[in-house]
Amino acid sequence: MNSKAKAGMALVGTLGIGILLGVVVSGALAQQRRGQVERLRAPGGFVEHMERVISPTSSEQRAALQPLLEAADDRNRGIVQAAEAELSGSMQQLLDAAGALLDEEQATRLAEEVTRARFGRPPPPGARPPRGGGPGRGGPGSEGGRPSDGRPPPGAGRPSGN
Repeated sequence: MNSKAKAGMALVGTLGIGILLGVVVSGALAQQRRGQVERLRAPGGFVEHMERVISPTSSEQRAALQPLLEAADDRNRGIVQAAEAELSGSMQQLLDAAGALLDEEQATRLAEEVTRARFGRPPPPGARPPRGGGPGRGGPGSEGGRPSDGRPPPGAGRPSGN
């Protein structure tokens, strides 16, 4: 083997090792970040984290801070829950509105992505989106998931409530 081929193989090998290390380190950092977020979201996690950040200098200071941190934790949880509920409703509106325009395979892919966005994981195997079964939803009188009579899909032009 000549020196150019050896140098090329060394370069390709080094590049491959670098890519592999990048993937492994990136995955480890993402896992670590998910763990930190889960600890913060666990009951008492925010309070414990903030106590570590503040490092109270006495038990009296810790006792005085405790109700403030717990109240902030309660407020934060309420904000997150309200935002999650609003996001969930918005995504359900998307599923409802787009469902009339999609064939079964597209609707399944959309439902899987919405579930992944809501819960951070794909739906269980075999789970299917709710289907209406009428025109525009893959039922009788539909072609390719669209109404066959040229009518707009159900819900088109309806205000979204926002």
